[in-house]
This record gives sequence, C-alpha cells and structure tokens, in this order.
Amino acid sequence: LRSTSRELPFADEGAPKMVAQTTRLLGTLLGSGVTLPESLAALTEQVESPRFTGILSSISEKVNQGSSLGDTMAEYPKVFPKLYTNMIRAGEASGSLETVLFRLAEFMEKELEIRSKVNSALFYPILLGFLGVVLVIVLMVAIVPKLTNMFDSMAADLPWNTKLLIWMSDTLSSYWYLFVLATVFSVWAFRKWRSTDTGRRQGDGILLRLPVMGDLLRKVAISRFSRTLE
Repeated sequence: LRSTSRELPFADEGAPKMVAQTTRLLGTLLGSGVTLPESLAALTEQVESPRFTGILSSISEKVNQGSSLGDTMAEYPKVFPKLYTNMIRAGEASGSLETVLFRLAEFMEKELEIRSKVNSALFYPILLGFLGVVLVIVLMVAIVPKLTNMFDSMAADLPWNTKLLIWMSDTLSSYWYLFVLATVFSVWAFRKWRSTDTGRRQGDGILLRLPVMGDLLRKVAISRFSRTLE
C-alpha cells in the first residue's frame, strides 16, 4: 500500500477536502499538547481512505525515525503540494507548526470553495460546447447523407461550400474510427505537453488571453496569491 500510494495520484474527488480536514485536526492535536508522533498515529486510525491511511502511516513511521514532517510529506507531491510542504517546513523551523497548520487548513478550505464556484460558472459553457459538438456530429452523420442522396437524384450543380460539407460528412461517416484515435492521441499529447515546464507556461499564457475565462482565471490566481500573504 505504501509503495503504490506514492506513485498513484489521489483519485478521490474529496481528497483535497480530506487533506484540509486532516490538517486542521493535526493542528488541533498539537495545540492541545499532544506530540507530533502521537498526533499522526491518532489521525492514521481515524482516516477512512485506505490510500490516505497508508500515506499517513508511512509519514508517522518516518517522523518517529527522526525525519522532519515537511520533508516526509514532500515525498507525496500529488497529495501535499509544494506550497503546503514549504509552509510545513517553515512552521517546523519557527516552532509554530500548529499555527501554520490552521492557516493551511483555512487556505485549502477557501481554495476549495473558490474552485467549486469556478466549476459552477464554467459548467454551462462547457455543457453547451459539448452539446454543440454532438449536434454537429449527428447532423454530419445522419442528416447530411440524406440531403446528399436528394441532390444526387436531382443532378444539381452544387456550390463549393455544399460540396465541402458533403465531403466532410462522407469522410466522418467512413473514417470515424480515425477521428476517435486522433482525438485520443491529441488528448494524450496535450496532457504530455502540459506536464512539462514549457507546456505549463505556454498553456497558462494561452488561457490567460482567452476573452472571458482568462479574466476569471487571473482573478482566481490573484485571490490565491493574496491569501498566502495573510
């Protein structure tokens, strides 16, 4: 369990909320005078997620062996982001770990709230775009071929844009599997590109230049940056 938990991302949708709750509980235990190893052991017994339990158990074991909490958490970057572990290290160095834990929990809870609002705001545009794509595919596969048969029976001289539409419909109907493979490959290549530093920088620049979404993402980033300075 411990070996797989380090390699696999957190698949649970409630994982960030779980981390925020665990962070607040850890701060409460430390503020009550419970030692860090005892606090981690108590949290390990209370967590319901088997994967998160394995992670906390591994962290507790390494802390008992003398490792710092921040360095141990940094071994799980998909669960504890870099900002999180750096603040933990700062709290350990300054002797105010419980204060840092409370601020981290509050920061994560506010970020989850903002993320929920952003997802709600983007849900309808994404849904409309998806429905638009589905509608175009249905028209190209089901409706246009019927019109093509009608034009063929009339032997009419069609304009170039109508011929282009018919050609696109025939291509999509005959080679749909190639479009599916191309879509899957494009998604894979895009995710691979976005995983690089250049891809993240260029991709974020493109997103920030979008008419409506760019302004929304910029405000979210500014809000997140400002909360770290509180």
